[in-house]
Order: sequence, then C-alpha cells, then structure tokens
Amino acid sequence: GSSDMHLSGSVENLLPFALRGDPLRGNATFVSQRFNLDEWKSDDSLTIIHVPGNIDFGLQATVGELIHGKLKMTNARGGLRVKDKRATLDNFAMNMLGGSIGVNGFYETVDSLRPTFDAQVQLKSVDIPSAFAALTTVQMLAPVAKFARGNVSTDLHLAGALGKDMMPLFNVLDGKGSLTTSDLVIQGLPLLGKIADAVKLEQLRNPTLDSLRASIQIQAGRVQVNPFTVRAGRSALQVSGSHGFDQTLQYTLGLRVARADLGAAANQAIASLISRAGRTGLNLQAADTVALAIKVGGTITSPTVQTNLADLVASTGQSVDGRTTHRVRRLRRRDHHPR
Repeated sequence: GSSDMHLSGSVENLLPFALRGDPLRGNATFVSQRFNLDEWKSDDSLTIIHVPGNIDFGLQATVGELIHGKLKMTNARGGLRVKDKRATLDNFAMNMLGGSIGVNGFYETVDSLRPTFDAQVQLKSVDIPSAFAALTTVQMLAPVAKFARGNVSTDLHLAGALGKDMMPLFNVLDGKGSLTTSDLVIQGLPLLGKIADAVKLEQLRNPTLDSLRASIQIQAGRVQVNPFTVRAGRSALQVSGSHGFDQTLQYTLGLRVARADLGAAANQAIASLISRAGRTGLNLQAADTVALAIKVGGTITSPTVQTNLADLVASTGQSVDGRTTHRVRRLRRRDHHPR
C-alpha cells in the first residue's frame, strides 16, 4: 500500500518452530515515515485477536505519521513484546487530538474466549471535543465531555475484559485515576439547564468554569467522582456522586452563589425555597451568600433535579438566623485551595 517500512532484526529457533512448534524468538526495530493501518484491515467485522503462545518477540517501533480510521497520530514510538499469549506495550506514546497520549500495559488471550487488558493511560492537554468524537471510551467514561470545550490531562489505570468485537465490557471495567482541565466552556448540558431553570440563574446555563482537578474510581458499571469544587465566576459548585455507563446520574451538588449575582427572578426562587424550608423569618437581603443543595438523578440527556436551601450566609460566617455555618466555612477553605 502507501506505507513505507524499514525493518531490521533477527529470529532464533526457526527450524524447531517450523517442525515442532517450539517457541520462535526474535527482536526487531521498525521505522516508518507514514504507516496507514487502514490498508492492513480485513473487511470482516472485528473479532478476537489471539496472541500466539509459542512466540517470544520484541519490537521497537518509530512511526512519523500513523493513520487509523479517524485518528491521525504523529511521532508514535514505543516497544511491543509478544510472549505467553500476551502482547505488552512498553512506553508507547504518540501525539494526537491536540495533545499527547502514553500507554503502558498488556492485552492477553490466555482465555481465548475472553481476552483481558490492563493499561496505564496518560493524556496530556488533549482537546476534549476531539477526544469525545474519536474515542468510544471517552464517550462512555465522560459523557459530559460532549458539552465541554477545553483540554484535559488524565492519569488512568484501566483493567477489564473485551467482548467478541474487541470493545471493552464496561460493566466489568475496573479503574481509577485523576484528571485536570483547562478552563472549560460548557454549552448545552441539560443538567445545568435544569438547574438554571429551577433557581432562575441564567449564568449557570452555559457557564465558563475555572480549571478543575478531580479523581475517579470505576467499578460495577459506574464512574464514582470523588468530591471536588469548581468555580464559575463568583459562584462555586461542589460535585460528588456517580454516573453509569447506562447514562444514569446519581449526584449531589452544593451550589454557593453571591447574593449580589441574584436577579429578581432568582431572588423570588430563593424566597420560595426559604418558604418551603419553613424558615420564613430569614432575611434574604441580609445574606452575602446563598448555599443550595441539589440532588441530581435521571440520565445525562434527561436529568432530574431537586433543589433545597442549604443556608444563607453573612460575611461574618454566621447564617442569617445566627447559627454558625461550619459546613460553609469548610467549603470556603476548600475554595481557597481548590486543587
């Protein structure tokens, strides 16, 4: 095809391999300026790729431009080891999606009907819209990325099994890791639209969020997000909970808004929450900050929200009815050091 290949190396034990099936051993170095993987694919649907058990082979590869479907990768390099029905990637790295990706890990077919994998994946300054469009795993792990503009860096450990189509079985996927982002522009996220409607705060509908850092755990078909706080202007949002690979949401949000940012409609909505909480004696005008507790359910495209008044807080750290707001004080301390 259109690919150029330069290969050098050696093989050992060739005759015993050919005559008796003894292990074939070897090492090679592979260099290409442009390699098009699409030209090497069959027309058949994806099926399990079996790693042979009688080959012990190492490959060091460098490819200037690597093409696979929608993905265009540059400066791809790393090592591959095939041994004992396992293919291991060693320091495999490439530039793509506006940033870079590095992978260490293995794929094995000891069980020929249920291949498994274990990988450490690092993304550095990857463009979020590009990653969502190109990678099914990003679509499953982070469906909110569909509505975000910015870049992300992650350090994830993922392990699990693959189906007959070589796609991960997400219901048995295990993993954990961390992510950091640049400032994010969120547009059209149904959840934030529902919250904006509930509390009459239009600035929450399509906000620009400050950079954030979060950690996650993946188990039993859900992505558990450990508590983190992110700022949008003078507002702060504490996030914790989980979402499933079935797109279901189970989140608790703590929203803190400066009262000065509330318009007439928002003031009326907050006053309604005060009344529903049975605290009609509270003076909204005396508060510097309004804290709301929000329960999130439903799905990523059809979320449900329940809003409740958490507190009205004056600048002294006291709620407007005189109680000390330790919870909000803790939030404030975290907001000073959100990372």
